[in-house]
Amino acid sequence: MRSAAARSPVGGRGSAPGRPTARSGRGSRDDRGAVTAELAVGTVAVVVVMAAALSVGQAVTAQVRCTDAAAAGARAAARGAPAGEVTALAAALAGSGAAASVEVGGGLADVVVTAPVDLVLPGAPDLAVTGRAAAAVEAGVDGRPGAGGSGRAAAAGASAGSPDSGGSP
Repeated sequence: MRSAAARSPVGGRGSAPGRPTARSGRGSRDDRGAVTAELAVGTVAVVVVMAAALSVGQAVTAQVRCTDAAAAGARAAARGAPAGEVTALAAALAGSGAAASVEVGGGLADVVVTAPVDLVLPGAPDLAVTGRAAAAVEAGVDGRPGAGGSGRAAAAGASAGSPDSGGSP
């Protein structure tokens, strides 16, 4: 038959029943600080992964903003807005540091918007994203034949009576 100390899950040789020994549940003295080192390495890894995820999110957001700004600029250029006004509009919509270019010809208004992205990830390379959009130039704009007046007036007249615009018939 076993003694009470041998049956005790906590105690070991030479200890009273129910009393832990100096080594039980704590590991050896050689393992001191191992948990702290593992926690430090794990924390750094988690921070790097989070910074990378935030950087990807920033890049995607900037890309969508550039594409939306290019689309707005292309619509304005297709309606006959001056190139300076279109580039200012597109650059303002894309955010700080953005640049836009406009080209109207061949029946299309093409707008390209480029913006820098400041990434959260330390030591990350410089990144610039680009958005591009094109829109068909409306009748009466850029010398295209149209029925009655400029492209802006024709567009306003056509959309005023349409059920989608909410205007009166």
